[in-house]
Formats: sequence, structure tokens, C-alpha cells
Amino acid sequence: MNNDVSEIMAMMSEMLDLLKNGNVSTERYGDYLLRWFELYKFPKNCKNTNDFMYYYITKRIIPVFGDIPLNKLSGDVIQKYLSGIKENNTRIKIGQIIKGSLTKAVKLRLLLYNPFDAVEVLNYKKVHYRAVTLEEQCLLLKAIKNPLYFSVFYIMVCTGLRIGEFLALDSQSVSFDKRYLAVRRTVNIQTGELQNRTKTYTSKRKVPFLKELTPFLKIFLTYVKDNGSLSYNQVKKYFQKTMKKNNISGLNLHSFRHTFGCMCYRAGIKDKTIQRLMGHASLDVTMNTYVDVMGGGFSPLDTYFEKYKKEVENRPTDFWLNLGV
Repeated sequence: MNNDVSEIMAMMSEMLDLLKNGNVSTERYGDYLLRWFELYKFPKNCKNTNDFMYYYITKRIIPVFGDIPLNKLSGDVIQKYLSGIKENNTRIKIGQIIKGSLTKAVKLRLLLYNPFDAVEVLNYKKVHYRAVTLEEQCLLLKAIKNPLYFSVFYIMVCTGLRIGEFLALDSQSVSFDKRYLAVRRTVNIQTGELQNRTKTYTSKRKVPFLKELTPFLKIFLTYVKDNGSLSYNQVKKYFQKTMKKNNISGLNLHSFRHTFGCMCYRAGIKDKTIQRLMGHASLDVTMNTYVDVMGGGFSPLDTYFEKYKKEVENRPTDFWLNLGV
């Protein structure tokens, strides 16, 4: 009992000191930001993500806020800076970095409160990051005449892999007997470089598939074996041409991943299971960014996902826990 009282008194004393001093740390934000990146973000991100984050930190954030002490960084200053960034996606990415770093500073008790809490950032979502509608699924499956790209479409829509993860697939990534894909690598779509790590730690995962997907996987893997690899630009150009020819707009290769999330939800797969299948750290990202109601109608993929629901529900618990593929 005395120990409990002592702990409470110590915590109260610490809080009084914090309240007296306000936001306590006088460390330069630029120094803290680099330390935060190196300790908490760099180890779990892939090279491509780290390159982009480092660029934003060193070229866009530190030149503006680098010399300001943590305890002097205000919501007004951050708001004015972000509001002046015209590029929507850049504004969102920079805002995420600043918010994440300051949230951690509060947890580390370097700050009493997070100045970013007062900031309002325009919520931006790319229009072309949407799912393929049921009608468009029917249209595309009739329009894709090339067996290789028909397989590409089927694999991506039925597994939810990012395009970089898909391009990194090889025979070692596919277990035909246990029917799952081992997602452990990705391809940098800008450079074509194969990276022996995933986008984030939670992206490393196992994705089950049905036997119906086996022939499509074999077509793709045979191509990879005979030709070395399939490039991002090859896939992008083929689908751009096919969609344009069939008057389909507002889609890109990432739309196939969105479609997977929506079709899983349409089939009644549990929210947390969809999150694991897609490799998201946050359920909020899965449900509010990648999943939407497909509405009534028919898709040739309905039968696959109805069976897929039973497949993932019947996987043993240790399948989901053993994510170290």
C-alpha cells in the first residue's frame, strides 16, 4: 500500500514539474526528428519508404522547423506551413511525419502536449485509388485476351498484393501444397530493384489462396522463369491500354488491391482477418481506406471469394501467428 502511495506521489510530482515548465524539451526539432526517424521508423520500413521519408525530413521539414526547440513548436506554425504546400499528397505525407514524431515526443515525455492536435490537414484521397466495380470486373475479364495478363489480374485481385509484392513473387514464394503466398520481398517500382524486405514489418505475411488460383500462378511463374521478370511498366501499360479501349477510367494497378479488400468484405470475411491478409498495421486503414461496399450485382469473382471465406476461416490459429515467412 505504501509503495502504491509513493508511486502516485512521484507521478503527481512529475506532472507538476511538467505543468510548471510547459512543453519541457528544448532540444532542436531537427535533431529530435532525425533521431526519431533512425530509432523508430528506419528499422521497420523498406528502403523505398525510408528514402522518401528521409527526403521529406531533410529537404522539406528541417529547413523550416529544424532550429526551433521542441517546446516552442506551435500548432499555428505547423498549420501555416502545411496550408502553404500545394501538392496534396506531399502535404499529407509531411503532415504524417510531423504528427508521428510529435506523438512519440509526448510518449517520451519530451512534450506535455502535442501541438499537432490543433492542426487541420486536408484529407486527400486519390481518385484513382478505388476498387474495380462489379461491372468493370465483368468487362475486364472478358477484355483481357493475353493469358499472362489475365493471370496477373486474377492473382492480384484474389490476393491483395501490392504491385511491388506481386512482381517480387518467385517459385520460392509460393507453397502449392499448403496453398499460400509468402510475402517477404518487394520490387521498387521506380528503379526495378528487388528488395529483400517488405514495405513495413506488418507487410511480411502469408496470404492463402484457393486451388482455382493455381493455374494462373503457374502461368506467371513460368513467365518469370523463362524471362527473368515482369516489369512494372509492362503491367501498367497493358492495363492502361486495355482500360482505355474499354472506356474504363479512374483505375490504376493499386485498384486491384482495393478490389481484394472490398471483395473480402462482400464475402463476409472478418475485419481483422482482412487486415492480416492485406498486411496493415492499423484496422482503421483497412476498413476506411481499402474497404467499401460493392453494392448489388454479380461478379465472376463472387464464387471464388465465397469459397475463400471458408478457406481463411478454417486456417489454424498458428497460421496467422506464424508470420515470419
